[in-house]
Amino acid sequence: MVCQHDVMRRRLALIPAVCVAIAVLGALHAVAGAIPAVAAPIAAASAEIELVGLPALGDRPLNWRTVLVAGDDSVAAFDNGITAIAEGLGGRGVSDVVELRASAGNATAVKVGAAIEGLQAGEGDGCLVYLTSHGSEDGVLLGNDGNASPEDLLDPDELTAMLDRGCGRAPTVLVVSACHSGTFLTNAMTQPNRIVITASRKDRTSFGCSDEYEFTFFDECVITSIPAADDWSAFFDDVDACVEAKEDDLGVTPSQPQMFEGPSVDDLALPESLIPWLKAQA
Repeated sequence: MVCQHDVMRRRLALIPAVCVAIAVLGALHAVAGAIPAVAAPIAAASAEIELVGLPALGDRPLNWRTVLVAGDDSVAAFDNGITAIAEGLGGRGVSDVVELRASAGNATAVKVGAAIEGLQAGEGDGCLVYLTSHGSEDGVLLGNDGNASPEDLLDPDELTAMLDRGCGRAPTVLVVSACHSGTFLTNAMTQPNRIVITASRKDRTSFGCSDEYEFTFFDECVITSIPAADDWSAFFDDVDACVEAKEDDLGVTPSQPQMFEGPSVDDLALPESLIPWLKAQA
C-alpha cells in the first residue's frame, strides 16, 4: 500500500499504512540524511492501545517541556535547525528546552533517552521532542562518528519507550526530521495522546543536507511555520505545502511528510505563553 500525501488522521483501530516503494534520487548532493540500512526493519507492535483521558485544563495553555536534538554534525544544517527552532518556540512562550547536539558530544542515544525520560510531564504539561539528523528505515542517526552502525541508530521501539517513560499520558508531539522518518509511525508509537510528524514517508528521502543550505528543507519549513500556526494540524499543512514547493523547484521525488494525530489531541494548540492566562487569573 502506498502512503498518501495528505494528513493521516489514523485512529487506533486502523493499522498504519506501510510504504513499499523505494525512491531513487538523482540530486544526491541535496539529500538530507540518506544513510545505508544497517539492521532488519523493526516490526511494529500489534497490540491495540486503550484510549486514555487527558486532564481537563479549561483554557489554560499547556506548559511545554521540550527536547531538541541535532543528531549529526557532518553539516551545520542540523545544529542551525534546532537553534532556530528553539528561538521560534521561545517566541511562543516555551522556556523549558533541552538542546542536545552531536557537535557538542551529547546527542548519543543514552543522553537523548535521559533527557526525554527526564521530562516527567504531569498534569498541565505537554511534551515536545524534535529530532533532526540522518535517517534510514531502521531509525534516526545519533552521535555519528562517521560510520553508520546499529549502535548509532535510535529505532522506533527505543524512542517509543523513552516517550512512554518521560511523557506518559501527557499531550505529546514528536517531530522527526530525517530521511525515511515515516518508519517511526508504528502502532506502538501512534498513541491516542500523541501527534507524530515526520519529514518523509518510510520509503522516501528528504532534502537540504549539504553545505549549500543553511537548513534542511523540512527544518526550514518548520521554522517559518512556527510563528503563525494556531494548532498542529494547521502547522503540518503549512510545513507540507512549503516542503512540496521546495522539492518541486528542485525537481526531485517528493519526500511526502506524514502526520498522525491521536484522538485525544485532535486540534491541539501550538505552544503559547502562560503569562496572559496567569494575569487573567489574578
